[in-house]
Amino acid sequence: MLETIRGYAAEHFELACDPWEVRRRHADLALERGKPPDDRDLRPEWYAAVERDYPDFLSALIWLRDVDDHLHLLQLASGLGAYWDAQLRLTEARLWLEEGLATSPDVTPERGRALATLGHVRWRQGDLPAARLAIDEAEVAAHALGDDALLADVHSYRGGLEYMAGNLDAARGEYEQATELLRTQSATARVSVMEHDLGLISVIAKDYVRARAHFEESLRIARENGLDVYAAGVLGSIGYLELEEGNLAEADFALKQGLRFALDRGAVDTSTAHDVYTLAAVTVSRGLPSAACLLLGACDAAFDLAGAAREPTAERAREETLRQAEATIGREATADACARGRELTVVEAVEYALSMD
Repeated sequence: MLETIRGYAAEHFELACDPWEVRRRHADLALERGKPPDDRDLRPEWYAAVERDYPDFLSALIWLRDVDDHLHLLQLASGLGAYWDAQLRLTEARLWLEEGLATSPDVTPERGRALATLGHVRWRQGDLPAARLAIDEAEVAAHALGDDALLADVHSYRGGLEYMAGNLDAARGEYEQATELLRTQSATARVSVMEHDLGLISVIAKDYVRARAHFEESLRIARENGLDVYAAGVLGSIGYLELEEGNLAEADFALKQGLRFALDRGAVDTSTAHDVYTLAAVTVSRGLPSAACLLLGACDAAFDLAGAAREPTAERAREETLRQAEATIGREATADACARGRELTVVEAVEYALSMD
């Protein structure tokens, strides 16, 4: 009976409305709702809304592709890039961005933005040569369009690429150029991110004094401007710095402070997963190898499923966790604990970590 009613309603709906116009309005709504908020503290609510209505966004992407509306396809895919990135849905992001770019060769703001987003996605996957190609093309577009906001993104994403490649001086130069552009645009939140990323470069270079200065500046900007989600991420990186300097209690405190806030705000994402790797290294150093391997296993599962590359700090923390665990409880017990951890989500891993207090 219910199917009969649905069929009747659908038939009369099509007779009463222009199907193309309905789909157009549906796509317009998706474009409006698919733009991530500039305020990162509002991102968790936006992620949840996209997740809830994801079939509608997917339907809009498919329709825009099928009617050859390439500009709006690129616009929607670029907007959803922030969601795909945070949720480690990198393969899906790359598929839609590459499909849109393949059929939209003209230099437009939409194409430039999509190229930059694609470059970011590719380096997050560890495909650095392909990422470099997209970012270089995005830079050409930014200069052609006179788009300094896009140019700042280009330098930021290339900085991330060079950081992943281990070219620390080149990464620092790119981040500094991005910071200069962002300051002229009064993009306070992004400046906080750049200061944080400059701190990561300094940590890897073992310039701990410089790293702490960058992290403290990033944290100051975030707190003074109410950017609480940014502050949570910075606390995680301060935790890594404390670990590198051998301050286990301070590292544990900073990491759990950041993780607790991310969990409370529904802001557990890829940045959080990197911090969980660091907490695993702290946990094994505190004499809890099995617990550390549970945390590591959960993050491994998330990154493996997404085909995502770990950042250098997370990779170092992971290697140290495995080294200490195997030396303490043996290779077999370490593998078993990691396998049990793979059954946890990152959110569950964070909850488990915080329960150890």
